[in-house]
Amino acid sequence: MFGLDDAVGSVFDFGKTIVDKIWPDADEAEKRKFNQFMAELTAHVKLVMGQLEVNKTEAGHKSIFVAGWRPFIGWVCGAGLAYQFLVYPLLTWLWSLLIAFSIIPATAIYPPALAIGTLVSLIGGMLGLGAVRTVEHIKGVAKNSLK
Repeated sequence: MFGLDDAVGSVFDFGKTIVDKIWPDADEAEKRKFNQFMAELTAHVKLVMGQLEVNKTEAGHKSIFVAGWRPFIGWVCGAGLAYQFLVYPLLTWLWSLLIAFSIIPATAIYPPALAIGTLVSLIGGMLGLGAVRTVEHIKGVAKNSLK
């Protein structure tokens, strides 16, 4: 939804500039800007509602490959981010304390860090794929070949 959302916003920003140049009357310009804002809001709501419909359809699918892929990848990515940004810093701090108090040997290997670049690429790809599927469903060209 990020790309589509930005595109909609850019179109409406361009329209706002045109309204300012065509209607120099402040009251008329404000009315046009309000109408444009309402159109932009309606477009955003339609995007969100479309995504909700796609999510509902996928979640209710009989095949685990359709209904289960997004939650599984979401949980894996969420667990990876939680480890990298919450658990890993605490583990390294605890590890340093254990070494400082000679509870474990100084040669002990620190807990591994995740390849965060790969994890972020996976999350970005997952979100991008979700946006592409949303566009397919909105246009009505999505294929439902897994039955």
